[in-house]
Amino acid sequence: METPNKKIRLTFLFADESALMEDFRKKSSKKMIKWANDFFGKYGFELDVIPDPGTSNILQMKKFCLLKTNGFEPDSNTFDDLQKMIIKEKAPYIRALGRIWDEIDALEIRKRNKKKEIDETRTQLNNLAPDDIVEREKTQKILIDFYEEHKQIIDAIDSKRQENKEINAALDSIDEKYIKEKENLDFTIEARLQIGQKILETIPMTGLKSMYEHLAINDNARLKIVFCRFRLSPFVLNLKMRVPDQPSGATISKNGATKLSINFNTYNRQYLWDGPFILINVSRYDDITLAHELVHAAGRSHIPPKKELKKFHEWSRDWSLDPKSGEIEMGNSYNYVSGGYYDGAPNDIINYNSKGKKPSEVILTDKDKKNFEDVFFVRDTPNP
Repeated sequence: METPNKKIRLTFLFADESALMEDFRKKSSKKMIKWANDFFGKYGFELDVIPDPGTSNILQMKKFCLLKTNGFEPDSNTFDDLQKMIIKEKAPYIRALGRIWDEIDALEIRKRNKKKEIDETRTQLNNLAPDDIVEREKTQKILIDFYEEHKQIIDAIDSKRQENKEINAALDSIDEKYIKEKENLDFTIEARLQIGQKILETIPMTGLKSMYEHLAINDNARLKIVFCRFRLSPFVLNLKMRVPDQPSGATISKNGATKLSINFNTYNRQYLWDGPFILINVSRYDDITLAHELVHAAGRSHIPPKKELKKFHEWSRDWSLDPKSGEIEMGNSYNYVSGGYYDGAPNDIINYNSKGKKPSEVILTDKDKKNFEDVFFVRDTPNP
C-alpha cells in the first residue's frame, strides 16, 4: 500500500480585498500551489491550503482578508536601506572589537606563559641550598620581575576589556539612536498587529460552533501566508539611481524583528501576534515563490552575501574627479552578491537560479526534506 503524502498545512490570508482580487484575477496563488504540489509531491509532501483558491468562491475567500481596504503594503527596501546604514555606522566599532579580542587572546597566552615561568622559577628557588646566597638573590630578582610582568599583562587585559565594554556601549547607543526609526519602518509590526486582530476576531465565543475560517485562522498548526502588495517608498526612489527590484516573497520568522522596545505580545496596547509567516507579493511573483519561501519557513536561510570583484566597465562608472586634489576617486571595486545566487546547486529550490524552472528540474536536499518532516506545519503532532 502506497504511503500517503504528508500535509503541508497552510492558511492563506490577504492584506485587503483588492489584494485578494488581484490574486484572484491573475490566478497567482493557484499557479504557485500547482507548482509547489508538483515539486513537493516528488518528496512525499502535498499542500493542504485553506481557503483553497481552486474550490472556494470569492465570498468565502473575503473572510480571510485582514482588512476590507487599505491593507498594509510592506516596504522592505527602505527597511533594508536603514539596516545597511546602521551596519555601515557600526562597522568601525565591530572591526575594533575584533582587534581587541585578538589582542586579549594574545595577552591571555602571554599571561599563561608568564605564570608557568613564575611557577618554574619558584620551584627553582625552593630547590636552591639555603647558603647559596648569590644564586638565591639572583633567582629572587628574576621572580620579582616575572611577577611585575604578570601584573602588567593582567592590567593590559583589564584595560582591553574596559575598551571592549566602551565599544559595546557605543554599539548599543547606535541601536538606541535608530530604534524608533526601525520601529516605524519595520513592516512586520503592522502585519503582526493585523494578523493578531484577525485572530482575536475569529476566536469563537463559548458554546458557539467554530466556523471554517475561524478554525483555519486560529489553528497554530498551520503556517500563515499573507498575500499583499510590496511597495517602493519615495525614500528609496529618491536616493537610488535605479528602482530596486521588488521581492516576490519574504519569510518572517517567529518573533521576527519586532523585539525592539516592544513588550512581549503587545504594541501600543494592541495584541502583537508573534508567530512565523510568509509574505507573497501579488504584484510580482514567480510560480516557484511559494515553494521557495516554504523551504525558508522550514528552517533554511540563505548563505551570507559573496564579495565579488566588479567588471571594469562597472567599476569605472563609479570613478570621479576630486576638484580639490585633482585625484581620481575610484570608488569600491567590489560588489556584494546575494548568497541566494550561490546557495546550493544551481537547481536547488533555494538557489535564485531555479526561478523559471519546472518542478521536475528543481531539487530538495535531504536536509531540507528532514526539516519539513520536523516543522510544526507538517509534523503529525504539531507544536509551533
